[in-house]
Amino acid sequence: MTSVGQAFVGFAPFFAVIGGLLLVIWAVLIVSVFRNAHRGEAFLRDHPDLSGR
Repeated sequence: MTSVGQAFVGFAPFFAVIGGLLLVIWAVLIVSVFRNAHRGEAFLRDHPDLSGR
């Protein structure tokens, strides 16, 4: 995220690309975390004997 601030202060295409790349990577990671959380909840619902350990 620090690259995004630098891109606005002294606009350089390199910093804008790096900032955009970081935003895309973070978005993919956030979606992945939520998807895996839902998959984990579904697994524990299907296997209730494992959730109490």
